[in-house]
Amino acid sequence: MRKYIFPTADQSLFYDNGDPQFKTARIGYLRITNEKSRWHSRMPHLENKKFRADLDEAVEFAERENLMLTAAENEKVYANGGRFVLENEDYLFAFRCMPDVKYCFVYDKSEVKFMTNESIKVVMVEPNKPAYVTEIGRDYKSLQAAVGDGLIEMIGYLHDPDAIMVGNEEAKLRGMEGNRRFIEGIVAGPFFICGDDGEDFCSLTDEQCEEYVKLFSQPHEITPEEVKLDMRIDLIGF
Repeated sequence: MRKYIFPTADQSLFYDNGDPQFKTARIGYLRITNEKSRWHSRMPHLENKKFRADLDEAVEFAERENLMLTAAENEKVYANGGRFVLENEDYLFAFRCMPDVKYCFVYDKSEVKFMTNESIKVVMVEPNKPAYVTEIGRDYKSLQAAVGDGLIEMIGYLHDPDAIMVGNEEAKLRGMEGNRRFIEGIVAGPFFICGDDGEDFCSLTDEQCEEYVKLFSQPHEITPEEVKLDMRIDLIGF
């Protein structure tokens, strides 16, 4: 079970907004209180043993990692409760958490689309290549494709409040080539840099594009051994 990071301003995972795609994508939602939990189905034909096992796993993971408690503590920041999303191969589990009640909305990943199909201008940085400016779609599949078809993650190596560096969370585990060195470590696999308007991914300005193309103009020679040595696994005790 993975935590999926996406812009908090993307309300689509929490409200239908009259968009027909969500009538197809949302399977239903689980309402969780201290007294009881109740599943509200929208698509009974998709309910099966595997689905219910996946739902149980998502809720158990969220509880074990204290994600629901932490999100509930942020309910004053977000008017509709703290939010986060977990995903597996088939489903997205979108949690909305308030102190007295938690919700888990379940979506079929094969049906749901993220954000919009609008393109954004980014700086793409690939192993053994100079950086270049391109456009990519803002939908989830396009973001995944840009980093080599894997779980996307935001990497905090730029230290720029107006830009976001997005890479592949599984790059090193999948043996992708080393890309660039940073003080914090090596980034493997392709990554891109996009704008951050405080709420969502957005296009870089021309000045930002020029800055990051220049910054990443020179590829780094990184051996597979260096990438392996840079890998680390954090063990959390319970």
